[in-house]
Amino acid sequence: MRIALFGATGGTGLQLIDQAKRAGDDIVAVVRSAEAGQRITATRHSAAAKASSLTADGRNSPTEGRDTTEDRNTTAEGPGSAGVGGGVEVFEADPTDAAAIEAAVRGADVVVSALGHRPGVDDPICAPGAQAIIMAMRSTGVRRLVVVTASGHVTDPNDDLATRAIKPILRRFLRASFEDFAATETLVRASGLDWTIMRPPRLTNGGRKGHRTEIDRTVRRGMTLSRADLADAILTAARNPATIHHAIAVAY
Repeated sequence: MRIALFGATGGTGLQLIDQAKRAGDDIVAVVRSAEAGQRITATRHSAAAKASSLTADGRNSPTEGRDTTEDRNTTAEGPGSAGVGGGVEVFEADPTDAAAIEAAVRGADVVVSALGHRPGVDDPICAPGAQAIIMAMRSTGVRRLVVVTASGHVTDPNDDLATRAIKPILRRFLRASFEDFAATETLVRASGLDWTIMRPPRLTNGGRKGHRTEIDRTVRRGMTLSRADLADAILTAARNPATIHHAIAVAY
């Protein structure tokens, strides 16, 4: 599967790259700058060095816990791209510029947006990014779209009393992010594409340990989720046509 990934240098994006590569997928990682792209390269080199050191001292077999397929570079369609090996291509472009990202989107089996707010920045990014991505997908004929928002801005009957009490407080402190997420979902639902919306709760670091999902409603008492498990859920949804035109809540 060929994945065009936006928000590639965030915690979820880096997890997606790692897990997609291990599954044998090709990734076009869209980044704002060459400096941001270096984070992907550095992270991949660090993971490779760790795997190599574990193999060298005998604690792992040569094939345990890592991809054994031959690394491969993909070819860019446009001046903003550079291969970093292992089926990962870094593409430098403004994610809110539809014309600039067309080359990254073209030929993708699925486009994933894991765009999110930077700490201390309230300017919307998810909705403007979604609008540009939708325009680029329409121009290039790509149909499958998976977009990450959050569960905090959504209230439904599956919320327990504690969650219903907490969400208004979260909306006060995270107003800009939640408004951006709501606007994003409106754009995605009206896109006419084969979309899936992913709604995680508060994200944490840590490995995969399994998770719960709900379709078109929140996960009851689902308060946290690791970025690794979110990445796993995104890739699972991207491959499952039954998730098209649904919002998937995912949490512990």
